[in-house]
Amino acid sequence: MKGRFVVNPFPTVPLSPSDEAQLHNLVNSLVKAGLERYTSYFKNDKHKLDLQRWKLVKSREAARVYMEKPAPSNNQDSQDLPSLLCVGTTTGQLEDVMFGVVNPTLEVMRIKASYVDDLSGAAVLANVEDPTLSEPFKSLVVKWMELDIPLHNTSLVKNRDYIYAEATDIIELPTGERIGYHLLHSINFPQTHELPSRIRGNLSICGFFRQIAADVTEIHVTGIMDPAGGLVRHLVIPNMATTFLSTLKYAHCGQMKKLAWMLEKKYKEFRLHGTPNKKAQCVSCQASITGRKIGDFGKTDATCKLCFCYVCHSCKIQKKISFVTPDMLLTKRKVTFCSPCLTEKMTKHERITTSPFDEVALTMGDRSQLEALAQTFVSDNLRQYLTHSAMGLDKVDERRWKVVKAKEALRVYAERSQRDMTRRARKHSSNSSEASRTNTEDDDADYLVSELPVMFSAGTLVGNLEDIMFGVVNPSLELMRIKSSYVDDVSGAAVLASIVEPTMDDPFCSLVIKWLEMDLPLRKSGLVKNRDYVYMEATGMVQLGPRGDRIGYHLMHSVHFPQTINRPHIVRGRLSMCSFFRQTSPDTVEHYSSGTIDPGRVIPRSILVRSTATHMLAPLRYAYCGQMKKLTWMLRQKREERRLGADSPKLQTPAHVCVTCRSKAGGLFSTKCRICLGDLCMSCSIKKRLSFLSPDSSLVRHRVPVCTSCMLEGLHASAVKAARDQLFGPFTYSVFASCSVSETSSDISLSPIALSRGRCPKATI
Repeated sequence: MKGRFVVNPFPTVPLSPSDEAQLHNLVNSLVKAGLERYTSYFKNDKHKLDLQRWKLVKSREAARVYMEKPAPSNNQDSQDLPSLLCVGTTTGQLEDVMFGVVNPTLEVMRIKASYVDDLSGAAVLANVEDPTLSEPFKSLVVKWMELDIPLHNTSLVKNRDYIYAEATDIIELPTGERIGYHLLHSINFPQTHELPSRIRGNLSICGFFRQIAADVTEIHVTGIMDPAGGLVRHLVIPNMATTFLSTLKYAHCGQMKKLAWMLEKKYKEFRLHGTPNKKAQCVSCQASITGRKIGDFGKTDATCKLCFCYVCHSCKIQKKISFVTPDMLLTKRKVTFCSPCLTEKMTKHERITTSPFDEVALTMGDRSQLEALAQTFVSDNLRQYLTHSAMGLDKVDERRWKVVKAKEALRVYAERSQRDMTRRARKHSSNSSEASRTNTEDDDADYLVSELPVMFSAGTLVGNLEDIMFGVVNPSLELMRIKSSYVDDVSGAAVLASIVEPTMDDPFCSLVIKWLEMDLPLRKSGLVKNRDYVYMEATGMVQLGPRGDRIGYHLMHSVHFPQTINRPHIVRGRLSMCSFFRQTSPDTVEHYSSGTIDPGRVIPRSILVRSTATHMLAPLRYAYCGQMKKLTWMLRQKREERRLGADSPKLQTPAHVCVTCRSKAGGLFSTKCRICLGDLCMSCSIKKRLSFLSPDSSLVRHRVPVCTSCMLEGLHASAVKAARDQLFGPFTYSVFASCSVSETSSDISLSPIALSRGRCPKATI
């Protein structure tokens, strides 16, 4: 059966531009009609079917296939074309489903068929539209396929084959909701003659996929198949129903294709740099595997093929992955993975959706104490920043501070360990042997207790102060997720309590209790465990005197509550970090951040310093985050204006002319600016990857084409105005539219009380 995919029974079908245009028009009309049926099904009919019209013929998992009942006057062997409908849900995300659906080449068709088992033989006859980097699920291909019919090995029936156009894409409704589609519709060409021992059939099938929960996608497939050759209904319908139910395997297909892609990516990395030397213990359960009698050969088979860590027999997870060999043969192999790698690759972006704790209830006294605590820390750190800034941020005592990381115009410094400072001092002194012995003893003691490095970063950021603060402020879970998608500064997070919320007068001011988790290097090797933190986060702006500079601040300081107990397999750390931002020129912002992180347990200093330094470089992306949030806000504003019928300035260019370069647009690779709806040629289309929240609160990212004019307008739009609009809820980013203070932590004694709005912490100097 594998060989039936290798040889194309027809020559490549040449298509003229008019042929391609007709195919595009045909696909658009069929998808539009199918979409109207589907939206009516879930909006008007509320997912209910008329059982007087539809008869259940097959079901599997949460999907059901119905056949339209024939007219009463017709018998069961009627030659009328049977119309089928498949409705239900499948496990998986929309993008996984669509990754499993799209198959524009013969190799990808064979990979898909190995997982879905939806056809017997196939070939690609013409590629009208291929997926692109900006639209990876969009395709339009002319294909041939063969379906095995029951009893085809006998002389009673012959197999059916089909020549058809296949179209896939994700479209966006006026509400902003994303729906994937998969269309198969029979067409005919002079070159595609009928094949011997087969009967040419016709089909028209249109499927839609819509994510309705975090890991649930609704499916709705309608269609008819004309098997030709006088086949009776009871032979055709079971075969059609099985084909319709193959949609349940699309998400699994997409996930396996993702794993194969990751394997190929990792293979290229390891081919350049070599495979790492891993500790001989299971990465999942930390059980030792050194006692194996099989030796190293056995261990090689029990390593995760993504991270090359060892996996014991109980913890290894094997997945059957399909590959196409260089000689175009399909092969399936069992590949071993570890649980951390598999979870990370299959559930990206989902770790930030669920809070491990209940909401923390705060009394009025608790709130006042936290506000006072935040004000104290901001004021103290502000004095430190101004003193350092007056001397020059680049003036650093190299005997005390060491550069540990640098990127662009920002440097991160760590205070040298006592051991390092003592070693450096020895080079310039000649102490007695007794003193040396004493110092050595002190080194060992200091080494154990001094691994709590004080660190600071200093330098400049490109951008505007208000854009940066718009990128910083994130008082809700939705905004945390949007920020994290651009900045990539946390692995998991949740909002536990809101004390001070932004207002129209002060849209960058907030004071929130949060939880976050940070991934540490080597966390999958068993050498270290991830750290999580419960902390208060304060943001806002202060002004130095009546006419002085405005300075933005961002404070993170650990606190503790009885409800926020330590979590299994995670070490509770403590932190105290304070950052400041001050505009020094139209496009330059001075940045200073200082603080320390207590990892909770003994950890190699290099790992702690490296992880903290990476976190302290995150402000380099704050301005970009703010700009993308403004662009998303502007997109929403324009859409809302059009929905309300507000008058908008008419485009200065005629139809099918690029609004940027005035060249001809409207061809195959042209698009429209999603903000002004002006035509764009391929060269002038600027595609930005924006983050949105779907109705089920999962994060989705897709590229949005904009013109140069709208892009500049978005970049120069007021971040204050966008931040004020943000106060009305996260819909802006919807695709629809007693206190004891220690050095790094504070403990709060709590009793429940109703929430109330506080005041923004104000720094005093």
